[in-house]
Amino acid sequence: MDAAFQEPLLRCGPPLTNDINSRRCAFEEGSVRRKIPSIEALIAFEAAARHLSFTRSADELALTQSAVGRQVALLEEYLGVALFNRSRSGSA
Repeated sequence: MDAAFQEPLLRCGPPLTNDINSRRCAFEEGSVRRKIPSIEALIAFEAAARHLSFTRSADELALTQSAVGRQVALLEEYLGVALFNRSRSGSA
C-alpha cells in the first residue's frame, strides 16, 4: 500500500471539552475541515442587521435580546471582526 494513503487527512488534537461527542479538529494549514458558525448565529445576525436592533430581532426570532447578542458575539469571534457598532440607542 502506498505511504500517502496511510497518512491521516486530518490531525485531531485532544478533545476541547470532556464530552466525547464534541471532539473538534483544530484548524491546520492545508486541512479541509474547519468549524463553521452555527445556522442560529447566522439567522440572528441577519435579523439584527435587517432591524439594526438586537431587541427587535429578538422579538422576531422569539429569543431574548441577550441570546441574539451572544449569537452575534460568537459570529464576531469566529470572524475576528466587529459586525456592529453597539450603542445604547441600538446597533448600527
